[in-house]
Amino acid sequence: MLFKNVLVPLAAAVVFALSPANAGLRSSGSAADDSVAFRLNAAHTNSIVFSGGFSANLTPLWTSHIIGPDYFMDSIVANGTVFVIQRVQAGTPGDILHAFRLSDGRELWFKKFKKHVGDGFSAPAYDNGMVFVVDQSNKVYALSASNGKTKWEVSPPKQPFSNIDPIVGNGEVFLSSDGNQKYSSIYGL
Repeated sequence: MLFKNVLVPLAAAVVFALSPANAGLRSSGSAADDSVAFRLNAAHTNSIVFSGGFSANLTPLWTSHIIGPDYFMDSIVANGTVFVIQRVQAGTPGDILHAFRLSDGRELWFKKFKKHVGDGFSAPAYDNGMVFVVDQSNKVYALSASNGKTKWEVSPPKQPFSNIDPIVGNGEVFLSSDGNQKYSSIYGL
């Protein structure tokens, strides 16, 4: 299993991919090794079971610098690609979704958004060749994972979805409101 980490200083973001010294623990590239939603597993507990054990001796596989006024990042891994949301500081243009090749850190593409993606909590989600994000105006974007082109976008009924991660699976997208209203709701696309 490949261990991944994202590290962000204030001036420039540096994305690291770390690997155990034991090469036998590297990712097989199978879907079972993907982290397709925030907190790595369906229960969002961050629980990871390493079938071959885990070694604390980690060495960098690659480093990629993301330059810009950023302060926070969320990432997922799917189908050999690391997808990273670069959150920019308030008062600057919208956030950026980057796609890096997992094997060597080469940036494959990036997509700039006009608005911020989430309020510091939202992360991208992946399903069946698509990456999904929600911006501050509650607009949901479906992007091609291979090139970052927008496949579709939709604005659900006005609910505060933007700081909740989209949940995707089997071709369906679900959003849950953040509960700051008198009621909460779940919206399926």
